[in-house]
Amino acid sequence: MIFSELQNATVIITLGNIKRLNYLATEKLKNHLLYQIEGPVKEVYLDLKGVSFIDSSSFDFLKKAGQIASSASKTFKVFNVSEELKELFDLVNKDVSIAISTREEMANLQETEV
Repeated sequence: MIFSELQNATVIITLGNIKRLNYLATEKLKNHLLYQIEGPVKEVYLDLKGVSFIDSSSFDFLKKAGQIASSASKTFKVFNVSEELKELFDLVNKDVSIAISTREEMANLQETEV
């Protein structure tokens, strides 16, 4: 299941029990994420907690989501990226620019939203 939490002008999307972000999971996420990016919020964060694998089609989608957000002057970032995913991001991120939010950024976001 996919969940969204609205905090002022920021949406945080969590993936529930999704451990592998593959084509099927991404198809479920696609409309939801694009709806949030195209909506009135200024920032969209995707929580990858528990996700240990992302396939190439999902990387392509995350890149596209980032481009759509950027063209709309919005922020799209992922966070809670596991060490396994960081390795994949490092390998792929030369061609695919997906912004990763740091723990400090997320802590600051949560502090300002309280």
